[in-house]
Amino acid sequence: MCHWHHRRERLSALALALATERVNATLGKREGRISELEAVFARPELYKDPARVASSGEEYRALKAEAASLWGEWERLALAAEDVEERLGGLRGV
Repeated sequence: MCHWHHRRERLSALALALATERVNATLGKREGRISELEAVFARPELYKDPARVASSGEEYRALKAEAASLWGEWERLALAAEDVEERLGGLRGV
């Protein structure tokens, strides 16, 4: 029975690692775009085009909200991974 618990926990750890990798990749893309938009906002010529200012602002707000959500997901995954690692450590000692 211990073997199956260990296997299940290892599979959980792998699934969490893959999910964390996906979140990291998505977060990197979103934060990259946020940085690009921040650079655009620093250029005075942007403000000559009110429609572009509005659309860039909307995109920026949406990306910031998504990034905050992704950071929350990353934290949840990190805590879950710690929990699995603790359980795996306990199974190794049995």
